[in-house]
Amino acid sequence: MNKPRILVLAAAGRTGMPVALQLLDEGFPVTAFVHQADERSERLQAQGADIVVGSLTNINDMRTAMAGARRAYFCFPNEAGYLKAAAIFTVVAARQPLEAVVAMSQWLSNPNHPSVHTREIWLADRLFALLAGTAVTFINPGFFADNEMQVLPFAAQFGLLSLPYGSGLNAPPSNEDMARVAAEILAITGREAEDFETIARRPAATIPGARRSFATQFKLMLELIISLLRPTPRTAPYLALGEFSERSHVAFRQTRLNGVKATSSKQASHQERTKRSGAPHHKKEKRPIKGV
Repeated sequence: MNKPRILVLAAAGRTGMPVALQLLDEGFPVTAFVHQADERSERLQAQGADIVVGSLTNINDMRTAMAGARRAYFCFPNEAGYLKAAAIFTVVAARQPLEAVVAMSQWLSNPNHPSVHTREIWLADRLFALLAGTAVTFINPGFFADNEMQVLPFAAQFGLLSLPYGSGLNAPPSNEDMARVAAEILAITGREAEDFETIARRPAATIPGARRSFATQFKLMLELIISLLRPTPRTAPYLALGEFSERSHVAFRQTRLNGVKATSSKQASHQERTKRSGAPHHKKEKRPIKGV
């Protein structure tokens, strides 16, 4: 069965390049839409990609790039023109039509975000969702780890992290990880459902280790017998110790709040066990200090 052609834009980008290379490696015909011809486009062409040089904000260039494509990866560079490029992409894709689109969105995508670029990403996502009959997948990562790596030398030398994080949190993914996710979604989209026997027979027929042999059968049966004879682990006694709720691994300082001395978690758990056991809680008697 012939694999569908996949359009990757921008194919020379930090995620576009690995997406295109992975799809080419898996045997998909790829159209690489790039802004200019350089060593990156030459590398893609050497791997078998069809190169289209043009502007993402030019509708004629977009039509040329999308011709014959059935799926597409959309990732616009962090610069002005995002919403215009998304609108042009949507108009051309609606006439194609595409069966699947993977769009690189943003974790902070919101219509009321103070950043114009982030608001445009939110609007672009809404445009893509309007594509009738197209399976659209949005990837919403945080700030890429690549952004942090670029400012680490400056941070090491001057002690300043020149990123707009503030007190916010981030889970930085790598360019390659995001590319693997996008490429795999584009590769499996449209795959027909199969019964479990067919799924199991495929690796059994192709993986050398899955071929029948007496040694493998004996090893598997021996492991099964050993697992059946092994005593069943009992978790109740361990859970009854209450060690999961004591938070004994956390060190608390004793502080005074409104004149009341705070009790550490270890002391609190000891007092709680004393109450449950019914044992009296003895207080230490104050002894007079000699010589006073």
